[in-house]
Amino acid sequence: MEPEELLAEAVARTLQMDRKWNKRVTLIKHLDRAMESISSHVVRERTKIDGFPAGLEPSAEQRGPIPIAEGADETLMRKEEVNAMLKQVFGDDTEAAHIFALRLEGFQAAEIQIKFELSQTQYDAVAKRIRRKIALHLNQK
Repeated sequence: MEPEELLAEAVARTLQMDRKWNKRVTLIKHLDRAMESISSHVVRERTKIDGFPAGLEPSAEQRGPIPIAEGADETLMRKEEVNAMLKQVFGDDTEAAHIFALRLEGFQAAEIQIKFELSQTQYDAVAKRIRRKIALHLNQK
């Protein structure tokens, strides 16, 4: 729903006494809370998933692609490709490449500092090297 629709619904429900207005609360606050409540109910209704009726099956288009288990060969090849790309960007700077990979995996700076026993200054220096090497690599392409 659009904000204007939510506001209109909140005003209508207040006027119909579906939403009681506590006089100790400003009208703006009351309408704001009513809009939040209405929108949460709309979202809850939209997220309900209806199953297929008994005996019916989804079509091939509705099912989507069949998941394929990746074999050990594909995993090894992908890992080698990633390592080659990291080598291409970072060269012999394995520390920067490893920290970059950990950041991509979602590790936070504090976690990486603890793992590598780096001070804030040392970590900042590595981060600067990472940015510089990536910028240099992108400028070469």
